Amino acid sequence: MTTYWQIAAGGLGREFSNEFLRYGLAFAGTPQRLMLEQVKSGDVLLLKRGLSVIVAVGRAVERGGKCVGYGDKPWLSDFDGWNLPSYCNVEWHLRPQNKYPLDPHNVEGCLSVLKCLLLRPWA
Repeated sequence: MTTYWQIAAGGLGREFSNEFLRYGLAFAGTPQRLMLEQVKSGDVLLLKRGLSVIVAVGRAVERGGKCVGYGDKPWLSDFDGWNLPSYCNVEWHLRPQNKYPLDPHNVEGCLSVLKCLLLRPWA
């Protein structure tokens, strides 16, 4: 069964969504390690910016025989000054610009946005 996850690509004045997309990863600090360790290949991740912007939707994938990891990518231990050793391999697909607005107070609307993004062909 597919599990759906959401992850923000930053906070506290930093925003790494472009890096998530460039490297095909979702990465996080040690406190979020437990969440990322639960992600399985085939699970769906929703990459968001703030509370109301969907940046991309992706599927967790295996690379080199694993889907998630911790501490084995040294460059994540000092990523723009942040220690972000937990990661998940993701095949990201960008949300089309100006489509699928998201109202964080409308859960049904959020789910319909996710469904639209998952059903459209992923190029």
